[in-house]
Amino acid sequence: MNSKININKTFKDLNLKELEIRIFKNRKDLFSLKIKKSLNQKFKPHEFKSLKYEYHSLLLSEYKYYLNKLLSN
Repeated sequence: MNSKININKTFKDLNLKELEIRIFKNRKDLFSLKIKKSLNQKFKPHEFKSLKYEYHSLLLSEYKYYLNKLLSN
């Protein structure tokens, strides 16, 4: 549970460009895991959960960034 809190704290420190890069990389990793699963290759099932969690946390951070930017104007 503590690791989830630390992940969110580190995402707050990222700027928009870094967030977008990490979101893209995360989506790519999720896609490659889905491909491995469909081709019956070896993969670690727990990575789905952690990657999905990280992906949604990144999206939330990006959303908060845009929301703050919109409200500050």
